[in-house]
Amino acid sequence: MKATILCALAILLPCTASASANCEQSFKVDPAKSATVTDWLPGAKNAGIEVLNCTDLETIRENYFVESADLIKPQALASAATYQAAAEDALKRLDAAQAALKAKLDADATLDALLIAWRVVKFEFGKSGTLIGCMAPDVTASKLFCAVGIVSLIDDAISVANGSIAKTELSKRAKELMKKTDELKARYAELKKNAAKFDMPAAAKQRTATFQAMCTAVQKQCLAAPPQ
Repeated sequence: MKATILCALAILLPCTASASANCEQSFKVDPAKSATVTDWLPGAKNAGIEVLNCTDLETIRENYFVESADLIKPQALASAATYQAAAEDALKRLDAAQAALKAKLDADATLDALLIAWRVVKFEFGKSGTLIGCMAPDVTASKLFCAVGIVSLIDDAISVANGSIAKTELSKRAKELMKKTDELKARYAELKKNAAKFDMPAAAKQRTATFQAMCTAVQKQCLAAPPQ
């Protein structure tokens, strides 16, 4: 069942037997291990991302790429028109989330309310960044938001995950995230100017290559040792 979901719904191209044989499953990773990030994550170098904790990498690979399928469907890369429609729908969702977060900040909302709104923006930013960064159909476009978008799904500190972060610090991070969303929207506006030259096959190839490379990184660098 899981293999069917991954092949039919994930933001990858429809699976082939060779490509999907070992990646349609969860992997038991060693949380003490980290994976070296190389060119398999476009934009990582410019974003200053050199390693990822293996638990985080597997979370991104499995949950993020599959669960975001409701937004980034395989047909999004069928043509320039479908890509633009998907990107603009993603940005519309991001706009709504950003507006909700700004309202919470302006109203000096409680920490719990800010956390909820902030996480929604992070999730929508991650999906939009993946679509506009990783899957940009312009081969000359910056891939910075690919790495930034994918990694944004993961809370960057235990204090955020368990809610013990100070409200002032969360407010600061929320404002920084809102600035990034504005930069992402500006990046898409520039990308859209070259719509006539969009290379959709190249975008589809990049989409598949990124996921497959993440799977390989997990298999080679992250697997937990078998029980003795």
